[in-house]
Amino acid sequence: MFACQRYKNDLVFVGEGENWSSKLSVNQTNGDETYQIQIYYKGYSKQDIETFTYYVEARSNGVIDFGENNASLNKEGKYQKD
Repeated sequence: MFACQRYKNDLVFVGEGENWSSKLSVNQTNGDETYQIQIYYKGYSKQDIETFTYYVEARSNGVIDFGENNASLNKEGKYQKD
């Protein structure tokens, strides 16, 4: 007889600067990880930001390691990737 244990862990990381803020959600279930990132431009002239590049990297073990070139904001100044 054995039992399967369900492992679930949700982590949220936030950061903010003068013109940008971001939120990274990490959902861990049974050894699998999914990521969602939201990046907000807080400055003026959102229309002047055509594309940008971001990169996410864990300092200690490099488990979280992804990014994107040529990302773009919606008209509210938000970028989201699931």
